[in-house]
Parts: sequence; structure tokens; C-alpha cells
Amino acid sequence: MAAGLPLIIITALALIILVVWMFGGPGNNKGRLVLGSAIITSLAACWYVLLVNSAVTRVGGIAMGLGFFIAIAVFFLPPVWKWYVERRENT
Repeated sequence: MAAGLPLIIITALALIILVVWMFGGPGNNKGRLVLGSAIITSLAACWYVLLVNSAVTRVGGIAMGLGFFIAIAVFFLPPVWKWYVERRENT
């Protein structure tokens, strides 16, 4: 449980940021919806694998690490997306 609590907190915060980013903002949000849906699906798959196999197994440990990585990456996704879209529109 000690390893799962930070994952629960980080995943919840990442989902809040992801949903606000997906549905907020001006312009076409088709790309944001596709990318956000893929991220939410991958987080759900990591949680499923982690709950089916405990964290002490090799597969569960990989799922937990991948879930942490995806959740942390979500924190950097909105500014990187904005930079990429602005750069693409200016060229």
C-alpha cells in the first residue's frame, strides 16, 4: 500500500490536468482528444495490470513504473503541446 498511495495521488492529479487540457482551450481540440484518450487508456491498462498482478511481481512492477512515468509525463504535456502547435502554425 505504501507504493500505491503516491501512484493514486499522481494518477488523480494527472487525470484532472489531462481532462482540463483536453476540453479547455480555443481552437481545434481533435488532436488533444485523441492524445488524451490514448493516455487515459494506457493509464487504465497500467492500473488493471497492477491490480491483477501485485506490485511485487515483475509484470506488476513494470506496470507501476510505467504508470508513474505516464502520469509524470502528463504534467509536461500541455506546455509542450502548446509550444509544438505554436511552432507549427508559425511556419
